[in-house]
Amino acid sequence: MGMAHTAQEATDSSDEYLCPEDVVSAAKALPAADKLKLDEIERVKRRGTEFGEGELLHEVFCRVWLGKRKCPRTTPVMAFLVMSMKSIAGHDRKARKQLRALTAVPRQGTALPPTTEIARDVEQTVQETLEHAACALETVDDICQLFNGDDEAQYLVLGWSEGKRGAELREATGLDQAGCERVAKRIRKKMRTLYPNGWTR
Repeated sequence: MGMAHTAQEATDSSDEYLCPEDVVSAAKALPAADKLKLDEIERVKRRGTEFGEGELLHEVFCRVWLGKRKCPRTTPVMAFLVMSMKSIAGHDRKARKQLRALTAVPRQGTALPPTTEIARDVEQTVQETLEHAACALETVDDICQLFNGDDEAQYLVLGWSEGKRGAELREATGLDQAGCERVAKRIRKKMRTLYPNGWTR
C-alpha cells in the first residue's frame, strides 16, 4: 500500500509540470513575434555573463532536459523561458562578481568601489533610472523581478533599459502607444508604493 501511495504521489507531481518534450514543442510553436522578443530579452539578460549569442536560451533547454528546471503547467512557456534566463544569468553574474571580489587586489591607499549604487532622487522615475548611463545590469534584473507575472511591464522595463523609444519601443513590447502609457503608469505606481524614498540597490 505504501508503494502504491508513493507511485500516486510521483504521478501527481509529474502532472504539475510539463515534460521536456512538451516544453520544447511549446517553445517551437510560439508566434514569430514572441520568438523575436525572446531573442531581444536574451540579449539583455546575457550582458555581463559568460554566455554568447543564443547560449543562454540554449542553457535553459539543457537544464529542462536534465530535469534541473521544470515548467509548471499553469505557467506560460514564454514566461517560464524568460524567468529561467533571468535566473541563470543572475546566478552567473553573481558568481563572476564573487570571483572578482576574491581575486581583486586593491592598490595601497586606494578605496574599494562601493557595492551599492547611490540612492536615486525620490522624484526620479524608474524609466529615468534605467536610462542612466551608470545603471548596473543587476538593477534591470531587480526591477524585472518586481513584476513577475506581468509580462507587459517586464517587456517595457527591458525596452527602456535598451534605450528604445517611440515606434521602436512599441515594436519591442507589442504594445500600442496607449498600452505603453498604461503599463508605464502601472510600473511607476508600483515603484512609488514599494520605494517611496526613491529606488536604491
